[in-house]
Amino acid sequence: MAHSPETRANVRKLYIEGMPLTGAAAACGVNYDTARSWKAAAETKGDNWDTARAAYRIGDMGIEELSRQLVDDFSRQVITTTREIE
Repeated sequence: MAHSPETRANVRKLYIEGMPLTGAAAACGVNYDTARSWKAAAETKGDNWDTARAAYRIGDMGIEELSRQLVDDFSRQVITTTREIE
């Protein structure tokens, strides 16, 4: 199923604003693998969604708050991974 450029732009927007790619894809009615391929294709053209996301976060909260948020996110990932291993 082909999706409109607006749908692709909306997935990108939601992702950059902080939604996980899985959530952005679901919110727009797009398969996760499709959204992932859009993200990869955009990166080959110089549009790195992760860089845009980081810039959005810095602009939204400032570098100190971003640093705190990144440490919190990483800590949650470590705890989750540790629990899954156990």
